[in-house]
Amino acid sequence: MNTLFMRGYTIWRDNLNICIPFVLMYLTRLIYSIMVFAGVTLVIGVDILNVISESMSELVAINEPQAQLTQIEAIMEIIAPFVDVFIVAGIVLVLGWGLINAIFKSGAYAMIHKALQYNTTGIEDLKDSIRANALNMYIADILKVLLIMAGIVLIVPGGVLLQLAETSTAVGVIGGMLFFIGIIAWSVAMIFISFALVEMDFILVAKRLNPFDAIKESYRFFIANRMDVLIMWLMLMSIGLVYSAIMNLFSAVPVVGAVAYIIDMLIATLLISPLFSIWWMRLYMDRSSGELYMNELLKYP
Repeated sequence: MNTLFMRGYTIWRDNLNICIPFVLMYLTRLIYSIMVFAGVTLVIGVDILNVISESMSELVAINEPQAQLTQIEAIMEIIAPFVDVFIVAGIVLVLGWGLINAIFKSGAYAMIHKALQYNTTGIEDLKDSIRANALNMYIADILKVLLIMAGIVLIVPGGVLLQLAETSTAVGVIGGMLFFIGIIAWSVAMIFISFALVEMDFILVAKRLNPFDAIKESYRFFIANRMDVLIMWLMLMSIGLVYSAIMNLFSAVPVVGAVAYIIDMLIATLLISPLFSIWWMRLYMDRSSGELYMNELLKYP
C-alpha cells in the first residue's frame, strides 16, 4: 500500500492537468445550483424566500424546545403552498448534479487511467472519455442508488405492523422489533453495496464497459480483493477525518473562517479528489494486472 500511495502521488505531481476536470466539475455544479435557485426564486418570489430565510435564522437562535417547535410549525406553514416547487427543484438539482458528476468523472478517470499507463495525459483523453463513457457512468450511478434504495423493502414489514399497533400491543412490539431489525439489515446492505461497487466508475472507464457489466466486474473485483479494498477505504477515511478535523479547527476561528473555507475548497478540488481517485484507479489496475507505467519501478521498490 505504501508503494501504491507513493506512486499515485508521483503521477499526480507529474500530471497536474488531472485536476482540470475536478475544477470544472466544481464550477459547473456551482453555476447549475445558482440557476436552479434563481428558478425557484422566480417561481415563489424574493419576498417569500426572505421570509423563509429570516424564519430559519430565528429558529437557529431559539434555545427553548417548545419555542423551536412553534417556529418550525410557522416555517412549515410558509413553505406548504410551495412544497411542489421545492420537491421539483430538489429532483432537478440532484439529477443535474448526477449528470455533471458523471460527465467530469468520466473524463477525469480516463486522464488518470492514461497517466497511470504512460505518465502523461491531456484534454483529448478527457473529451474522448466523456463522449464514450459519460452516459454509461450516469446510468451506472443511478443503478447504484437504486440498489441501495431497494433495501427499503426490509423495513416495510415492521412499518406496516407499527401502523397496526393500536389494534394490539403485541403487534406493536413485534412491529418495532421488525422495524429495528430492518433498519440494521438495510444499513448492512448499504455498506456492502458501497464496498462492492466502490471501483465501479473506475472499471467502467478503464475497460469501457456498459453499466451492468461494470457493476458485475466491480463486485467480482471486491470479492477477490476485499481486504485490499477495506484497507484502502480505512486509510482514505482516516486521511479524510484528520483533514476535516484540521479544517474545522481553522474554521472555528472567526478571523480566518472565510479564508479556511477557500483553502478547504482548493485543497479538496486540487489535491484530495484527484489523489483519492488516482489511488482507487491504481488499486484496480495493480490488482487486476493492468498495464502500468514501468519507469515507476525505478523510483520505488
